[in-house]
Amino acid sequence: MVKSVKNSKGFSIIEVMVALLILTIFLLGSLNAFFIYSKSHYRNLLRDTASEILFSELESLRSENFTAIDNSTLNKGNHSCLEALQNHKNSVYLELGNRKWEFGKFYKVDNKDSSTKKVTVEVCWFFNRKLYSISGSTLLVKR
Repeated sequence: MVKSVKNSKGFSIIEVMVALLILTIFLLGSLNAFFIYSKSHYRNLLRDTASEILFSELESLRSENFTAIDNSTLNKGNHSCLEALQNHKNSVYLELGNRKWEFGKFYKVDNKDSSTKKVTVEVCWFFNRKLYSISGSTLLVKR
């Protein structure tokens, strides 16, 4: 009669395969979380950068010659912020995260009266094939 000897040291192939499956599921979940974080981080970074561009443009408009501020001069032939991006006119290029990003600018000037203008600035950009934009306004008074 042959005795079967059972070795209780080590792991069986089934135990190793189950452990590898659990580890793989955990790593895939962690990788997905990293991609979600990375996408959110870049979206916020681009929005913050666009806000800085917007506030900078509004500040520079306040120091411009009042009579020189009009739609045709500011927009350089563009009719929308999207068009500014597509034509690469009235754009700002910035390097963020080892990549060059383009931000388009579009202005809308409303003459309230002969001494007051309301200027709205829109800054737009593409991220993951989607157009994002931010806008703000300022009132200019003739001095």
